[in-house]
Amino acid sequence: MTVLALDLATCTGWACDGPPDARGNPRPFGGSFELRGSAYGDRYVDLRDRLVDMIAVHRPDVGVFEAPLPFAGGSNFAGASATSQTVRLLLGLAAVAEETLTRAGLAVYEVNVQQVRKHFCGDPRAKKDDVMRVCRTLGWNASDNNAADAMAAWDMARAALKLGGAPRPILAGVGR
Repeated sequence: MTVLALDLATCTGWACDGPPDARGNPRPFGGSFELRGSAYGDRYVDLRDRLVDMIAVHRPDVGVFEAPLPFAGGSNFAGASATSQTVRLLLGLAAVAEETLTRAGLAVYEVNVQQVRKHFCGDPRAKKDDVMRVCRTLGWNASDNNAADAMAAWDMARAALKLGGAPRPILAGVGR
């Protein structure tokens, strides 16, 4: 089974199954892209078009995306708040991703960023830099923090679906 994972935002990270490492362990490859346009509709259409292309090329069986962060009032993140425009954009991106992945016949899962970071870094409060550091430790080529977040979600999805994942290095102090 092939997994496509997404970190949805104006700069969207993505990761998919790549060639295995020398020991046969699965490895992700991916990157990130800036959504084109300034209007909501333009960005939603751009995301849908890119996902349709990714699905055609990589032929995933599973699609995973990070749930939009909880905003002011329900957040575990200090100072987490967003404008109504940011909330609308992120919720819209999640809806477009879920609809597009579902329409393509993929099994679709929404994952919580804190659970992903606990799985990947050992700490639900880990930061983006911590996720990038773990990717480097594993020898994964994450082009930026958005791609690294997608790779972390990819790894969690593979583990949850019992598809095998990267062996966990000893990560003293990561995310703390």
